[in-house]
Amino acid sequence: MKWSTLQSKAYGLDINDFVSDEFLEKLRNEFEDKDVDVVTLQIAVRDKVKDPKNDDAKVDIISLSNRNIEDTLLHKTIVDVTSDENFEKIKKIIDEF
Repeated sequence: MKWSTLQSKAYGLDINDFVSDEFLEKLRNEFEDKDVDVVTLQIAVRDKVKDPKNDDAKVDIISLSNRNIEDTLLHKTIVDVTSDENFEKIKKIIDEF
């Protein structure tokens, strides 16, 4: 049996940091008396499509998500990937961000 970790909890990761301040401010202004937080961000990493008629492009999904309001407020983010390679890449990018 082979095990592969493709999901991890990142402590201190605020998904709001990956969305433009201008966009978040517009949302907050529109919903005046409400708190606004990004709770899920999905990134599709795919092969470049050279021929739109050919749908053989491989797609991997990277998800950053909060499971509940507590995770959102405490910045506990689930990082979910589809490959070990992508896990290492997204972890490196987040650590450097």
